[in-house]
Amino acid sequence: MRAADRAGNSQSYAAGLRLGIPIALGYFSVSMAYGLSAVVLGFRPLQAALASAGAFTCGAALPVLTALLAPVDKVALMTTASTLLGLCLTGAVAAQ
Repeated sequence: MRAADRAGNSQSYAAGLRLGIPIALGYFSVSMAYGLSAVVLGFRPLQAALASAGAFTCGAALPVLTALLAPVDKVALMTTASTLLGLCLTGAVAAQ
């Protein structure tokens, strides 16, 4: 790999990190709300951490699999669609 290619990849990576800051801040606020709810409900810290890790892993599985398996030119569209479908399905299950 040429040095110019590596420099371009580093700049692209740094730009991606900067663009991800608002998402990280959103997740931070949700995690704080989750933690406060867990304390109010009497969860132990380890129980709350394991429940959070499980929920995050399950919630991320469908979009990640879609992104890995989708054709390159349709990754964004298919990942968005699968995420919305997953949210609808989990909402329907939770409503029962």
